[in-house]
Amino acid sequence: MSNDASLIVRWLLEGAPGEFQQLPKFLIADDGGDRDFVIHCHYPRFIMEFDESGQGTPIWIDAAIYDPASGEPSLQAARLMREAGDFFHDQMFGS
Repeated sequence: MSNDASLIVRWLLEGAPGEFQQLPKFLIADDGGDRDFVIHCHYPRFIMEFDESGQGTPIWIDAAIYDPASGEPSLQAARLMREAGDFFHDQMFGS
């Protein structure tokens, strides 16, 4: 197992956010079927699941960053979700 792979396994099992800043910001993953994912490895960590139309849904590992007044994702969370979507589309379909 490569060093990056063992860091990812530790990250998923132990969940120590600060320790994994050396990993890439985003990783692509799939389930071997028709589900695709982007893993955001830096804080706040989340997995964005993409459906067949390319629309993403975040699964937050660390507490999601929400605006307390509106209950909507904060500007930082919205920016990160947009970056995850851009990364997914660039990697899967070219820029």
